[in-house]
Amino acid sequence: MKFDISTIFWLFFIIVALQPLLKKRLLVGIRQRVISTFEKKGVQESLFSYTDRRP
Repeated sequence: MKFDISTIFWLFFIIVALQPLLKKRLLVGIRQRVISTFEKKGVQESLFSYTDRRP
């Protein structure tokens, strides 16, 4: 496959176009994991354990 400037431009364009979708899916996954932790441990315990992990 030959990589010229137009191919590089199109690859960049595709990556930039897909970035919001990938970020949204990542955030949905994180949100579901936090909600699952709340449901398993109880909200009070989960909030303290989640905030303790922050740097």
